[in-house]
Amino acid sequence: MHIIIIGTAHPYRGGLAAFNERLALQFQAEGHQVEMYTFTLQYPSFLFPGTALAEKKTVRVVTTIFPIYDWVREIAGQEEAHMELSMLLDSGSDLHNFQPSAPDILKIAGADLFIYVGGESDGWVEGVLQTANNAGLKTINLLETLGDLAKAEEIVEGMEHGHDEEDEDEAENDEHVWLSLRNAQVLCRAIAQALSEIDPESAGVYEANLAAYEEQLAALDRSFEEAVDAAAFKTVLFGDRFPF
Repeated sequence: MHIIIIGTAHPYRGGLAAFNERLALQFQAEGHQVEMYTFTLQYPSFLFPGTALAEKKTVRVVTTIFPIYDWVREIAGQEEAHMELSMLLDSGSDLHNFQPSAPDILKIAGADLFIYVGGESDGWVEGVLQTANNAGLKTINLLETLGDLAKAEEIVEGMEHGHDEEDEDEAENDEHVWLSLRNAQVLCRAIAQALSEIDPESAGVYEANLAAYEEQLAALDRSFEEAVDAAAFKTVLFGDRFPF
């Protein structure tokens, strides 16, 4: 006798596939010709708890300014499709006088990763993080990440600045760390590491994208050096408002 067995590969406790295999062996032992076909059905998870296919986790990243936002996009690459990436300071906003709105605070509180500059303009961040009530929230403070690589802010006579007279003797690091391509490489490494810890499944993607982006940053840095070396004049003129 020619017997055809058709059944589903059940997702619960081995299921019908194992049963059908035993049945086929029994028929074959009795001398029958057996053909067996199985197919897979995806059952609703409420019918078989613990068997639902795992969905890709959405990684929520909040940044303050565009350069940081752009770095995250470069490192995320194709994984940005599984990321909720936002920037608090839109066009027209000024880092030096920004204050977060209630929706901004909620967005930070619900994030997996929050990245900010960390200078005096981000003085509001500490209070927001204290009220976030999110034990899993990772943060990256750019100035703290740079450590000794951060440059002290230069204050010269006649320059416009936001310090009170009583604060003039206190050393402050220059907040504009994103303007250095070498700083950018250091900071992007920290971002890639944080993303890999949050989303280890995609760590390989983040590391590969980081390596490619670091090459671009290094090449751009070399091109700037070559342009300066080839310049006929070695003097740079800039306004006192922008000593960085």
